[in-house]
Amino acid sequence: MPCSPNKILEGDALLAVQGHVGRELKQSRLSKIPPIPTFAKKAMSTLYNTSLKCEGCVNSVRNGLNELLGKEAWEVDLEAPIKTLKVPETTKLEDLKPIFERVGHHIENRS
Repeated sequence: MPCSPNKILEGDALLAVQGHVGRELKQSRLSKIPPIPTFAKKAMSTLYNTSLKCEGCVNSVRNGLNELLGKEAWEVDLEAPIKTLKVPETTKLEDLKPIFERVGHHIENRS
């Protein structure tokens, strides 16, 4: 698939110059991007217990969470026995409660 001139490919972090990118440029650009340490990702999040049980339940709160936090800023673990919502640590429970209560679900601090 041809790229438009001077377009930055977000997923690959590559600069396409006049629609063509050489293998050397790909490798050099990718090697300069340091990975995000795992501990940094975990340290910046808070977990809350929820009453969500399935994807349908998650869909019922999706729009509200996307508006409040952004699409990539939250996730729900439906595999765990206690379903948890992971959000940035700056997110307050008081801001999340109305989103859940509006659709008949509950959210609480994780004990």
